[in-house]
Amino acid sequence: MIASAERHGLAVLTLLKAGADPNRKNNLGRTALMFASTYGLTEIVKYLLDYKADPNIVPDDNIGWTALIAAAYNNHAETVRQLLDSGANPLVIDKQGKSALAWAEKKTFRCNSYTTRASPEIIARLTLINGITGQCKVK
Repeated sequence: MIASAERHGLAVLTLLKAGADPNRKNNLGRTALMFASTYGLTEIVKYLLDYKADPNIVPDDNIGWTALIAAAYNNHAETVRQLLDSGANPLVIDKQGKSALAWAEKKTFRCNSYTTRASPEIIARLTLINGITGQCKVK
């Protein structure tokens, strides 16, 4: 759904109401949810999840980033929350063998022993879900 990649929330909602498949893939296997999550478009992410977009689809491209990995990598804490609350699996790994937490940890924010640019909320949520005890504070 190109409307998602182009950040047209009303168009996305209109298409979904008209019966568009929220899990339709482009030629690389990417979905509208992946595009919206990459850009942190929380309104579009909500529409897509409300219409049963699957947050665990792994694209057929050479990267293999789920919507959750894309959101965590790009530091979109609210989108990470939305995806996790809708059943996104934080243990899925991409084609480099990295999870959303692993990508978030590669950033430059200081928390516990982590140096990461991801927000403390992203690290805390992904750490908690992965069963790792940490001291990052969720605001």
